[in-house]
Amino acid sequence: MQPRFGAIGKHGSITVVERFIRSMKPECTRRIIVPSRLDEIRRELSSCSTCYKEHRPHMGLGGRTPAEMYDGLPSASEGPRIEPRARWPRKVENRTGRIGIRLELVLSHRDGRRHLPIVELKAA
Repeated sequence: MQPRFGAIGKHGSITVVERFIRSMKPECTRRIIVPSRLDEIRRELSSCSTCYKEHRPHMGLGGRTPAEMYDGLPSASEGPRIEPRARWPRKVENRTGRIGIRLELVLSHRDGRRHLPIVELKAA
């Protein structure tokens, strides 16, 4: 019997897990008072991992979230852009070839946790 380090035949699988843990520490567990009950810890870590997978863009995925990659959804970064010009709206196409729209910045929190912000742009 030999020790097994990661998934069989998957190069770098341990690296992915270690990077996830490295991100979870400063973004989640170091920002809260860690609960003493196991079910509360599980609930907190579940909220953090959901935020990590569904709302946090990843550089290694080209600014997409893991959920966007897995589900084949278009990247949120490919969506409408904010129009920075003073005389807005103009009937001029932006760099993506689309006419800009007015957007509103909406801030919410995952499961009411202030350390898990969700920032969204919505049409105003």
